[in-house]
Amino acid sequence: MNQSLQSLANLYAEHNGKVSDKWSSYLTLYESELKHVRTTARSILEIGVQNGGSLEIWAKYFPAAQSIVGCDVNPKCANLVYADPRIHIVVGDATQPAVCQQVAMLADGFDVIVEDGSHIPREVILAFLRYWPHVKAGGVFIAEDLHCDYFPSHEGAISRRDIANRFFAELVHVINLEHWVGTTAISTLLREFALPDVVDHAGLAGSIASISFHNSIAIIRKASAPSDGLLGSRVIVGEEAIADAQVLALRSAGGDSLGVMRAPSTPDAGASSFASLFTRR
Repeated sequence: MNQSLQSLANLYAEHNGKVSDKWSSYLTLYESELKHVRTTARSILEIGVQNGGSLEIWAKYFPAAQSIVGCDVNPKCANLVYADPRIHIVVGDATQPAVCQQVAMLADGFDVIVEDGSHIPREVILAFLRYWPHVKAGGVFIAEDLHCDYFPSHEGAISRRDIANRFFAELVHVINLEHWVGTTAISTLLREFALPDVVDHAGLAGSIASISFHNSIAIIRKASAPSDGLLGSRVIVGEEAIADAQVLALRSAGGDSLGVMRAPSTPDAGASSFASLFTRR
């Protein structure tokens, strides 16, 4: 990264424009998590902008950005005016299809999406499912303020099964989809979250590269290519197998000089044979 670029914390410290409200730990986290796209990101979306200051700061933080979009349900946000022509405001409920379509028209996909809206778990989940298709390959979706998952005031509680943190945790299974035994659908996995039928759960398959959890934040990275999320080839090297000689048979079965064993690419009966490679003897 260009050493002349100021840190996000410094940009906040020097900001004198519209008000922005972020927890200090977020600034440190974003500095490390967004460095891979900082100089290349062309489009940024923030859902929930309040007074709009964060959009001014994102405009400085991402020097190559061409479109910085903020969406907020508060009608007063229609009065936000920016000198920077790259910044756009959409007023409306971001989880509604018509508003999502309006947002999507302002950029050819988004490199970074920050979800900072109502913080009501079911709306956070729905926002992710609505906008995940609009995250560019290699891009990132960030869900903020997930501590609200535990507040009754936001329809949350640690005992509830349908909070956002639990939803994102379930997506770990989607990352491991190639190993599923049987034909369980993703929609079945996520059925307890009572999501609308119009959401394409199948579109999650093969698209998630990683998920990381932090205090009040979940970061979901999109695969750069469908193959990026797969386990890949099994590589067996060496000639001495004193403890378990059966591994050499696996290398021979792979038909490759490196002993490649490939996992099945879909969750079908083939996963059973793949699982057998790890059966304790």
